[in-house]
Amino acid sequence: PAWPVRALPAFIADTYKLDPIRAWALEAGCVLIFLSADIVADAQDGDLPEGLEWPQAVNAGQALLFAGMRALGAAAPGRPVAEEIGRACLLLAGGQAIDLGLHWDACPSEDTVMAAVRGKAGASMMLFARISAHSAGLPDSAIQDWGNFGQAFGMAIQLRSDLTDFDDLDSRDFAARKASLPIAFVRNRHEAAFLAALQS
Repeated sequence: PAWPVRALPAFIADTYKLDPIRAWALEAGCVLIFLSADIVADAQDGDLPEGLEWPQAVNAGQALLFAGMRALGAAAPGRPVAEEIGRACLLLAGGQAIDLGLHWDACPSEDTVMAAVRGKAGASMMLFARISAHSAGLPDSAIQDWGNFGQAFGMAIQLRSDLTDFDDLDSRDFAARKASLPIAFVRNRHEAAFLAALQS
């Protein structure tokens, strides 16, 4: 229940006293769309669980996306759900495209890393917040405010995750030499110290 993908829409649904069935559809739709993007990203990053092949993962990701769209349509009938999902999914795909090129050796700028974070974690949580606000029947200004909050919240979660990744130097991101914001920051300012630290 504390998982932000569930917690944010649940909080908004509770705050605005959304009907329980629509609140459940909202929460389920957000989770399904998140899992859709996550499994496809894992396929692209080579992080799939043992026994799950790339074509199966992509097919599962599509099925989860379509199921999520259906659930969110039930959560916010009469609202521009397809438009919201389409916009967010394009941002997610763009963020993932940037993320696929983030490697230590390429030494990306912090702005490039932040563009990936904004396009992935930021876009997904922005979608979940905006759809939640649509479900509650809020006016456009409130939908925009909730979307801005969701984007900032998603980016903060990702940046925190990138920092805690240093607690586990055996992580897949470290093994793949992924350039998170802390890596880009240090590499761009103190390359010699960064490379020396890798040797030790």
